[in-house]
Amino acid sequence: MLIFSGESLRKIRAKIKGKIAYIIPGIISENDYFLSRILEIPIYAGDINLTKSLFTKSGNKRIFELNNIPFPTSAWDIENEEEFYDSLTDLINKYMNVNVWIFKMDNEINGRGIAYLQLDKSKIFFELKTEKQKNSISEETFISDLKLFLMKVKNFIKKFILF
Repeated sequence: MLIFSGESLRKIRAKIKGKIAYIIPGIISENDYFLSRILEIPIYAGDINLTKSLFTKSGNKRIFELNNIPFPTSAWDIENEEEFYDSLTDLINKYMNVNVWIFKMDNEINGRGIAYLQLDKSKIFFELKTEKQKNSISEETFISDLKLFLMKVKNFIKKFILF
């Protein structure tokens, strides 16, 4: 890391001496603030805790929602496995015509932490959906059976999403 390399810090100081210099970090960390103090140059960044929360997928959804910007049907700020299955069950129940659900982790980048569930390939889900459409089962039974089904496929989902 740069802050532990005296030689690198000396070279940077020499390069910026007598010039206007500042740090513009990508994803802010305590090390960026530390480097700013060591080099005695300003850093252009917001509060670290606020910035970290906004640079997540859930944080983006909150910004869109606050500004009335349309975004796809989704759930966010999910903290544990139970919330995940409750949210997914509710979304599938509400949007029965959606066959593929995509899951994205807040703290992953470059496509890591992404999984999907393709419901139209499942015979069990097809039968459950058909029963609901024919009003053969109650709403409560459907939701309960759907959640059980999702928990059975959780081994697939858990390979990609760790709580």
